[in-house]
Amino acid sequence: MKKLLGLAIIAILAGGAYATNLLLNPGFENWDSGAPEYWSNDDGITVTQNSDTVLSGDYSAKIVLTTQNQSNADFFQEYIPVTGGNMYTAGTSIFDNDSAGKARIVVYWFASDSSYLSGTYGSYSSDSPAWSVVLDTVVAPDGAAYAKFNIRFYDVASFWDGDAEFFLDNAFFLEMGEPAPDTLTIMEIQGQTDTSPYEGQIVVTTGVITGVFGNNFFLEEQPGGAWHGIYVYRGGVSDPAVSAGDSVLVTGTVSEYYGMTEITNLVDLVILSSGAAVPGPILLATNEVNDEAYEAVFVRVDNAQCTNDDLGYGEWEVDDGTGPVRIDDMGVPYTPVLGNLYMVQGPVMYSYGNYKIEPRTETDIVDYGSTDVGEGELKGEVAFKLVTNPARGKAVFQFAPLVSGRVEIILYDLTGKAVRILRKDLKGGSSRVEMDLRGLPGGVYFYSVRASGLTGRGKLSIM
Repeated sequence: MKKLLGLAIIAILAGGAYATNLLLNPGFENWDSGAPEYWSNDDGITVTQNSDTVLSGDYSAKIVLTTQNQSNADFFQEYIPVTGGNMYTAGTSIFDNDSAGKARIVVYWFASDSSYLSGTYGSYSSDSPAWSVVLDTVVAPDGAAYAKFNIRFYDVASFWDGDAEFFLDNAFFLEMGEPAPDTLTIMEIQGQTDTSPYEGQIVVTTGVITGVFGNNFFLEEQPGGAWHGIYVYRGGVSDPAVSAGDSVLVTGTVSEYYGMTEITNLVDLVILSSGAAVPGPILLATNEVNDEAYEAVFVRVDNAQCTNDDLGYGEWEVDDGTGPVRIDDMGVPYTPVLGNLYMVQGPVMYSYGNYKIEPRTETDIVDYGSTDVGEGELKGEVAFKLVTNPARGKAVFQFAPLVSGRVEIILYDLTGKAVRILRKDLKGGSSRVEMDLRGLPGGVYFYSVRASGLTGRGKLSIM
């Protein structure tokens, strides 16, 4: 039975917008006498047509490695015209779920008289029950006229049982042009300054998409947090379609658009995988969001009161007591309730002189309800107090006599992950509630408290 495991991973747009694939029959759809057209292989592997484990189209190439001789296990195309000094991205989609073997991309470079110049070697594949991508970005040496594109297979001696099985689909050898751009992390592109040191330059970077807004998207690299996000602007280009959780390789120009660092004028966009873990959100105080370091970063604010429900142009404002931050409607039109408490999360945009959280869907906004206290309830009293701050070993919360019923205390780390949850029923009267902090590393945490229909929040330092 055919298993169609996804759409084509490599999207190459027409009209010169994206790079050109120099391989022939890259998806292994065309076969002649039992062999894929334009492809050759060494004797240490067998190549057969497969219609069961397929990424896209009707067929993939099934490879069985039968040797431990690494010099006799290549699957290749040769005499591919190249230009010395230009950059190329070489790779393939691979289904490698056999611990006895691994694969990687090897590119050999030749001069116009076919004399050998040099070779470049990519990273190895990893065992996985799903399709993945092996790729390498390489620069053709000066004087290169031809390339040989190899997918080389290796045994893993400790697991070798006589053979290893792989499936290949959607191979690519993309000509990126010249000059060869730098491959940089997002943090390097951001430069930890207001203006990127790479402004105006073409760069290559990777990351996971945290939010899609029309044709454009926010990209963040693991582990997320300050300086790890960037906005990718595609304008009217919508192909390939992307989603949150797509791991992508992007080649484009670093731009500063009215203070917002962006990647624009894309040369190439490669979807490496889908369903990746999205970095963040990182939990911040509201005023902390208003910082260049969190531009394009996926953030969350919690227990923040709506202090202005209409700033104009679909924007509103929340404040957790540290200072306000704007919420914008680029992804979600929303009408807040003045005075209510909210959790809001999304990537951070900078425009018109303000930092703004951009919720992606309605689930990125949670309305906790009113903070008002009814007449006679806790009038003139404090509902609770954190007695131990900083704390060591345990945090002690003291509740006012009129607080009764279920109390919920949640402790979050700086990434927004809940690391402790405590629920306890109070009978009324002044009550102490202790939260066990043993096993948690020292540092700054956030807490939220819900009791008697009220919500409180704050910071806790653990020693």
